[in-house]
Amino acid sequence: MCRAQSRGRFFNRLFNAAACKMMAAFGLLVSANPADADWQYTRWGMTPQQVVAASRGLAKPYQGDPTLANPKLLKKLMAPYSTSNFTFNAVFVFETTTNRLTTVHLVLSPTSRCPDLKDAMIREYGAPQISELGGSSATWRDSSKGNLVYYLHVPLEPGGHCEISYRPLRQHDL
Repeated sequence: MCRAQSRGRFFNRLFNAAACKMMAAFGLLVSANPADADWQYTRWGMTPQQVVAASRGLAKPYQGDPTLANPKLLKKLMAPYSTSNFTFNAVFVFETTTNRLTTVHLVLSPTSRCPDLKDAMIREYGAPQISELGGSSATWRDSSKGNLVYYLHVPLEPGGHCEISYRPLRQHDL
């Protein structure tokens, strides 16, 4: 069920619509299959303990509200992550019934670099297969790595919000 948190009516509608579309695009109601793909040092289907070990202790318990719009998923761990051009906070999402890794969200810091991040994503993956909300969200199917990649920029949130999410591809994606 998609419900917005209280931050103002316009923002609630915009963010709720984006979150619902992200859930639909990601097919989050289906659990991950470890054989599908992976993200960096993690493998889909890992337990939180395995993610901590794979991160060499960088992954720590998530600080903040762990709930998502999908009640079957929880944010359990977070870790710093950097590329040569960007700095993120990686957030690891697990299915509640299996306690297995389903999604990795990379939250960009500072959010002022969000346009640069989207440009980098287009250079990496090409034109998005789905682009919505005036370009504030984009989805790519990365068949070579077996991942669905989602970009979301919500500039109305105080300070803005910008993230990339990765999860394994499913047959029904796109």
